[in-house]
Amino acid sequence: MDEMSWSVNFSKFQKAPEFREPKAAKPSGHAVNRALEWDRFLTLAAEEALSEPAKLQVKLLSDNQNWATSLVAAKLLQQETLEVTPLLDREALWGPMSGLQDPESVLERLQRGSVLEIAELASLRKWLYAIESWVQIPREEIRGERFRKSLLLLPDPLNPIRAMEKVLTPEGDLSENASPRLAAIYSEIRSLRREIGNTLDHLVKSYSQKGILQETFTDVRDGRYVLPVKISSQNEIDGIIYETSGSRQTVFVEPKEIAALNNRLRSRQNDLTQEVYLVLEA
Repeated sequence: MDEMSWSVNFSKFQKAPEFREPKAAKPSGHAVNRALEWDRFLTLAAEEALSEPAKLQVKLLSDNQNWATSLVAAKLLQQETLEVTPLLDREALWGPMSGLQDPESVLERLQRGSVLEIAELASLRKWLYAIESWVQIPREEIRGERFRKSLLLLPDPLNPIRAMEKVLTPEGDLSENASPRLAAIYSEIRSLRREIGNTLDHLVKSYSQKGILQETFTDVRDGRYVLPVKISSQNEIDGIIYETSGSRQTVFVEPKEIAALNNRLRSRQNDLTQEVYLVLEA
């Protein structure tokens, strides 16, 4: 072989691709999930989650895109888990969180200056009760540094709770004592209903003896108290017909004896609606 041909062959040898070990294929997310029995773990975790946000967080973990993005992040999450583990048997801490709904939409309405509904106020109060149980933990009982710092970020819920308890009952309804006018309206509504009830009881006894009524009970149609009268006897009662039954056998009549009382009741119910709005707005 002459010098030139040897040089060409050597040059080709230098440019030959270097042999490398083939890289092992990374396992897919589904394969990792199966190996870890991840779906089974999430099912068990969802059963233990107490609040709606917690259940949502568990659901998001079914997608490995929501896992820790680095080893450092994974170690921090593991540290947080270890720090909270000693508190898992403290029912006083976790009990108030049971059944809590996602407050995000309510908080957004509150930030926009909207007037919250009674149910929304009651929902927020439950969250404040839960926060209160965590705020009251003696700091020396919190071993973990990260968890202790997180608790320090919680606001003191005492003043908001006191404000809500002035307008809400323990059951989450609007308290009659939320304002003096509200208490007066509720009192008058109860009085009107008693008067209407007594008057109707007397009318039911009287008309039943005459065979005018289809049933011996009173009813409510369009917010007004009425009597179920046989359609053949509708002209025997002085009053206003508000509805006819589907069978065309009964008409629902408001007797003239309670018409004025029904009007007053409707008026006071409208006043109640306006006063409730004023209370919630305040």
